[in-house]
Amino acid sequence: MGDYNASNPLWGSGRQDNRGFMIEESLMSENLIILNDGTKTNLSLAYGTFNAVDLTLVDPFLGSRFSWVVDDDLHGSDHYPISLFDLEPNTQLIPKCEKWIEGDADWNLFNHLLGNNELQLDFNSIGLQESYNSFIQCVYNAAKESIPTSRPKQGKRCVPWWNREIRDLIKMRKRSLRRFKKHPTGANKDSYLEVVDKVKGALDAAKLSSFRQFSTSISMHTTSREMWGKIKAIRGRETSSIRRVDCNFGSSTDPIEMANLLAKKFASSSSTNTNDSNRKQQIYNAIPLVEHISPSVKYLNENFTPLELQRALRKSSGKSCGPNSITYSMLKNLPDGCLTHLLALFNGMWSSGLFPSDWKSSILVPIPKKSSSGNPDFRPIALSNCEMKVFERMDCGKKFLTKEQLKRHMVVHTGSKPYNCEYCRKSFNRRSTLKVHRFQHTGERKYKCSICQKAYIQQHCLVSHMAHHEKERITSESQ
Repeated sequence: MGDYNASNPLWGSGRQDNRGFMIEESLMSENLIILNDGTKTNLSLAYGTFNAVDLTLVDPFLGSRFSWVVDDDLHGSDHYPISLFDLEPNTQLIPKCEKWIEGDADWNLFNHLLGNNELQLDFNSIGLQESYNSFIQCVYNAAKESIPTSRPKQGKRCVPWWNREIRDLIKMRKRSLRRFKKHPTGANKDSYLEVVDKVKGALDAAKLSSFRQFSTSISMHTTSREMWGKIKAIRGRETSSIRRVDCNFGSSTDPIEMANLLAKKFASSSSTNTNDSNRKQQIYNAIPLVEHISPSVKYLNENFTPLELQRALRKSSGKSCGPNSITYSMLKNLPDGCLTHLLALFNGMWSSGLFPSDWKSSILVPIPKKSSSGNPDFRPIALSNCEMKVFERMDCGKKFLTKEQLKRHMVVHTGSKPYNCEYCRKSFNRRSTLKVHRFQHTGERKYKCSICQKAYIQQHCLVSHMAHHEKERITSESQ
């Protein structure tokens, strides 16, 4: 496929030149076929004419497998984009999962639908697994009725410099091109070229403005995570797929075979398949047994409280969901009755040691990474069910050197607030928090800015304030 700059009536040209005759002879001698269907592929800006000079030559075996399609927009170029579509797609390809558009969710309807469902709390009559399945199904059905979904477009980029002005100009460019194709006059040609220049100028200005915003948003306080997020945003979120897998177990381009090769690769590096018996024994010895727990801290095995569930939900963030399609936002917006049922499920699992079978499976997403061998390598990201991750956060797993430190930490779980403010009688769970709160009444502000002399109660507020001064300095220097 390419621009051969050759004319021949065989592929839609109005005349034949020497180069077109040579390509026709090559097609006969090399046993090749041409996929062009006569559609014009080039606009000559000098003469204002449309030509067919972009050719696609293939083997006859592939000729019946691909569909040759010319785009209807030049996209600011003088050649139309040409696409080849496989007429025999792999039917075993798994379609992309639909995504929840939680920004347009009707949470009032979501709560209303769940409030009308009567969930069974008697685990002895229906079992823990059945009760869990019923709860998840009710939440999913309510979400389907109240939260819209979208299926992402393959290869679609979302760039930060795109705006409504560019969209309207591109629509105008398409209209001018259609008018010029229908009536190829000099006036229509000049009108089309004028719109092309406007689109190019608007794109350049928008990209320059976006890059300036990107550069001024970076300071000495920008974390590496924020930095990479900004870089990915300015490049555009591009959806990509794995085309080939090469590993110790083989190579393949077939989707099912690639999935099997990745599964073997990830399983071979899993900790459950390691041959290091000493490492396994170290892991087993690190797990504390119930009989070794001191009676003084027996409350560690008591049922979870609603406060602990709320704290675990607050610590949960992200939009990715597991195999059951339940997200953190759905769990955070559950009505009180459903939260009570979820807490009862967690306590039933905690006391019985039995967990849903769904928690034993997750979606593995292979993320490409660089490899020293030159071939692309992958690292697995496991997308587990969100309610399982919330349950893991119910038990924080923190360790302390002394019992006093553990006792002070348990206040977070029990919800006790023994420290009262003598000014407003507000209660706090830590003495240090009460000390900071007192500053609001006394007016003491010991953290002062060295530039504008503005004072703050806490140090992190001063650090955030200094970041604004740093951003203003960088902006002034760039201008």
